[in-house]
Amino acid sequence: MAGIREVAREAGVSISTVSYALNGSDKISEETRQRVQEIAKGLGYAPKLAARTLKGSKTNIVGVYISGFQGEFYGELLDGMQHQFDLLGYDMMVSSGSRTHKFLSEKLFDGAIVLDTEFQTQELEEILKSGHKIVVLDRDMQHENVRTVLLDNISGSRQAVDYLLAQDLAHYFVISGPRGNHDAKARLEGAKARFQEAKVAFEVIEGDFNECAGYEAAKKIQAQVKNQTAGIYSLNDDQAIGFYRYMREHKLDLSAHYKLVGFDNNRSADFLFPTLPSISYHKHFWGETAARTLIELIENKKVSSKIINTQISFRE
Repeated sequence: MAGIREVAREAGVSISTVSYALNGSDKISEETRQRVQEIAKGLGYAPKLAARTLKGSKTNIVGVYISGFQGEFYGELLDGMQHQFDLLGYDMMVSSGSRTHKFLSEKLFDGAIVLDTEFQTQELEEILKSGHKIVVLDRDMQHENVRTVLLDNISGSRQAVDYLLAQDLAHYFVISGPRGNHDAKARLEGAKARFQEAKVAFEVIEGDFNECAGYEAAKKIQAQVKNQTAGIYSLNDDQAIGFYRYMREHKLDLSAHYKLVGFDNNRSADFLFPTLPSISYHKHFWGETAARTLIELIENKKVSSKIINTQISFRE
């Protein structure tokens, strides 16, 4: 792999001219820029990231911060981001854990997408003040250097509750999500508002967006409902899967007494019986939208925050 000196030697120009050509500077002619870029490409030029970072130049690398790597949720989302970043000429580094936050503050990244509740809002605010560009998917923030690309959780929850209310059941429950999680809070607020409008009583069972939480919720609901009917809105599909697992392990007939609806429309739920209706959104599109929004923000283009639509989906 060639470095900047080899490119300069081959092009017969100075190192500074190569730097101008590769960094989009207007200090050289367009003809020279194109010639140097073609030579650099032909030689397989690979700029040293550390050097670019020290100079405060663009790295053409963006960070993506997520809470963890477990479950299927992130697969389609990250694939959508990767696809869009490839088209726009940027590389993506996916990180989890507070130790990697310094990569953004130390300008290893040109910007970042954040879907990580462990990344504290106060810390993000300090980073934004330094001029860093960020797109958040898990909280509502206002700053000139931040944009939000959020799910329409409220609408999705209202659709979920409407589906359950149409079943005319004896009891209604909501299995909530982790405390402090933006999506969990918004979904719960949407569900509460719709139940209250319908003047129908319901109970919240605390959850944590994982199968174990759904399993434990099923145990509590089964003990309370016994042989009566109940509608359950699980604020994500993983909890609903845990609910199904409890019923199967205890040889209970879920279809006779319960109606469930989830959120996320995960592919793993395709194997559940009876089928699980779920609030759906296009994860790949969400990732693409977040990536495109970040790059437009980094490149100082006029760009607004976005809302990703949700709708109830019924499996065949």
